[in-house]
Amino acid sequence: MLHTKAIRYGAFILALHLCAFQTEDAQAATIDRTPIPEMGCDILVLGEIASGDAEALRAVLAASDREIAQATQFPILDAPMIGGRPPERSRVCFNSPGGSFLEGLEMAELLIEYRKGSAVGANMICESACALAFMGGSSAAAGIEGSDDTDRVLHPLGLLGFHSPALVVPNGQYDEETVSQAYGVALAALRALSETRNTVFRGYVPGTDQATYFRYQFPESLLLEMLATPSEQMRYVQTVSEASRWDIRIGPVRFPTLTTPYARFAAACDNMAGYWGESTEFAFETPPFLDAQSGRMVAFEVQAAGDLSAYGGFGEPDPWRGARGENGLRVIADVGEYWYTCDVELFTYEQAVYDSFAPVGGVIFGPRRYVYPFQFFAPTTEIAALAPQPGPAIATTSIISSLSAEVTEAMAASALSCWLSAPVARVTNVNEYVNLRRQPDFAAPVIRQVPLGEQMRPTQFDNVTIIGDQRTYDACVSACQAFGRNPDDRRAGDQAQQCISENLLWYEITDARGNRGWVSRQFLEEVQ
Repeated sequence: MLHTKAIRYGAFILALHLCAFQTEDAQAATIDRTPIPEMGCDILVLGEIASGDAEALRAVLAASDREIAQATQFPILDAPMIGGRPPERSRVCFNSPGGSFLEGLEMAELLIEYRKGSAVGANMICESACALAFMGGSSAAAGIEGSDDTDRVLHPLGLLGFHSPALVVPNGQYDEETVSQAYGVALAALRALSETRNTVFRGYVPGTDQATYFRYQFPESLLLEMLATPSEQMRYVQTVSEASRWDIRIGPVRFPTLTTPYARFAAACDNMAGYWGESTEFAFETPPFLDAQSGRMVAFEVQAAGDLSAYGGFGEPDPWRGARGENGLRVIADVGEYWYTCDVELFTYEQAVYDSFAPVGGVIFGPRRYVYPFQFFAPTTEIAALAPQPGPAIATTSIISSLSAEVTEAMAASALSCWLSAPVARVTNVNEYVNLRRQPDFAAPVIRQVPLGEQMRPTQFDNVTIIGDQRTYDACVSACQAFGRNPDDRRAGDQAQQCISENLLWYEITDARGNRGWVSRQFLEEVQ
């Protein structure tokens, strides 16, 4: 791979002698073949990062890959084993308070060149320049062109911290020239980070014509957080939401107990919404799927996921982890006022998985992406609360079976009938209020904003109005009648819930103040 950093960083040389990000007597980090199987590491970077450490890391990476190539009888021994490493040798672990900003970026680029993952283990810290190096963790799957992706793992009991570059001025040297040079170094460091983020690292898998291409994935919002943090402070990655949004995997984390399965699925959707919101025009002030007050998904259905290999390659076998089963579970939800759709698929595995960092499924919120155990916890969950506990880290066949039964039961408990069976109802499934309208249509004028929980009386509680074209009307009537006759008819129930969630069913009601108007069925709860 061609390197052009000699020119790019040449402007730093004089200034770095005057005001470096490390002291002149800083010791180089220890970089050796220390295995940390729990994190999938066969290399450890320990201590303060200093000039020359990137080249030292290159030598250790090359030695490790030569050994793997010899063990697997790979014919090429002098090139990175892109896509050919076993899980226990797929990452570099970091335990460092920081050091040279530029050397950290060099290490990040080196990890991308080798498509080697990064990790911070239990009771380890990775701060400042170390965090820049960590963010270079990446991988590529052999035989799948364009599969390059991040591979950055943070243990729940590890610390990953960022801050802005320091403006270092030698003690007592506060003349204009020295301060200006120190300021120039800080600005040049930020320019180097920007250039690294915009560099495409291209190459080929050794012995093949498979192209690899990848960028330094340093999210914009994380960069802004870093720049807003003074150099004497530290901005740590703290919550599930932050880790998901910044594409940092938390592990090992066991698959959560799904006592409220719909809430767990909503959490997975919310965390994935945060991830895609980082790089698309979609952004959310609050998560769109999990209702903050009730923790309830308004309407959803469960299906067998079927052949996952037909959906973006999720069903592809993995030679190191064992063949991946192709049956799972899919939840499709049109949720509340947001009208977004999210599919959650869970995988089964035909045999034990070596490491606990394998994906447990995939989420479709816009594009499709793998989902991991930690992402089934609510976005606000503190990372430290996910410390490993006994239990499976993957979705086994028994978990899928149990989960399917739990979700089906939860669906039945939360399913709304098309017709109200009581003369009194109250406002539900809203954050604050529902609009009472003059006609059964969201375009109709608003009479009053009826607050959450207020009771009202339908003019005819056993008579519902269905809107839409004739085809929609007939479909909803048929589904509602079938579901009313047989509440165990899952297909009819799913169709009825869809009609309700799409606001096709309306009731004429009288509110507590005597106003008469129309409210969608999904915002009415019977009062027995």
